[in-house]
Amino acid sequence: MSTLAVTTTALADLNVAWITTRAAGIVALVTSTASIVLGLSLAGRMSKGPGKLGDVRMLHQTLGIATVVALAVHVVSLLFDPWLKPALSELAIPFTLSYRPLYTGLGITAGYGIIVLGMSGFLRQRLGARWNVIHRFTGLAWVAAVIHTIGSGSDYGTVWMTVILLGCVAPVLVVLAMRLAKRRGTPSRPTRRTASPPAARA
Repeated sequence: MSTLAVTTTALADLNVAWITTRAAGIVALVTSTASIVLGLSLAGRMSKGPGKLGDVRMLHQTLGIATVVALAVHVVSLLFDPWLKPALSELAIPFTLSYRPLYTGLGITAGYGIIVLGMSGFLRQRLGARWNVIHRFTGLAWVAAVIHTIGSGSDYGTVWMTVILLGCVAPVLVVLAMRLAKRRGTPSRPTRRTASPPAARA
C-alpha cells in the first residue's frame, strides 16, 4: 500500500473517530441541559395541567437516558482516535489523561455524576426523601460538563459552539431564577398556636 493511501486511511479514521466523539459530546450536553431544565421545572412545580406533570417527568427521564447513551458513544469513539490514543484506564480514571488533564478529568467526573445521579430517579421510591438531596447534585455534574466542554473542546471559541453553549447555559439560568423567585414569593405557612387552657374558676 502506498504512503498516500496509508495517510488517507489514517486521516479518514481520525475524522470518523473525532467527528463522532465531538457529535456525541454535543448531543450529551444538549440532552442533559434539556433534562436539567425539565427537572428544575418539576422541582419548582412550574408544569401544571392534568397529565402534564407525568408527561414532563417522562420526557425528563427519557432525556436522561439519551444523555447516558450519548456519553457512552462519546467515550467509546475516543478509544479509536489515532491521534489521542487513550488507554481505557485513562478514560475511566479522572485526571489521568495527558491531554488537558484538568478539563478531561472534569468531563469524566461529570460523566459519572450524570450517570449515577441522573439515573437515581429510577430509584426514587426506594431512596425516599433522600432522593431529593442526592438528585440535586446532578446540577453540579452538569456544570462540570460545561467547564469540560469549554476547557477541552477543540471547537471552543467558534461561533457555532459559542451559540450552543449559550443556548445551553441561558435556559438553565432562566429556569433557576424563576424557581428561586417563586420560592421567595411563596408565603410561609402560619405557625399553629396552642390554645390556652380556660382560666380556672374561683
